Amino acid sequence: ISQPWIANLFPNPVQNSGKLNLAFSGSGYKSLQDMQCEVYNVKGQLIQRTSIPKENLALGLWTFDTKGLAKGIYLVRLSSVGKLRWAKKVTIL
Repeated sequence: ISQPWIANLFPNPVQNSGKLNLAFSGSGYKSLQDMQCEVYNVKGQLIQRTSIPKENLALGLWTFDTKGLAKGIYLVRLSSVGKLRWAKKVTIL
């Protein structure tokens, strides 16, 4: 997946009652429209879908609460205008 920006997911692993941060850097993330964050379990089931507010993209940081997610391994995917832009494995403790 090539793009003029990168995302960093931290902390990883994270506690199931903690906060997971996505930090964006590079030149292209501010111009993205309708950024979606999707969380999938290891079975490929969509667990959570959230829109990332444009103002968070402008700041380069977005935080979401992992409360309610069971312990395990998940795939966090970012997409914009229906295209996969980034994906990362995260472990919830």
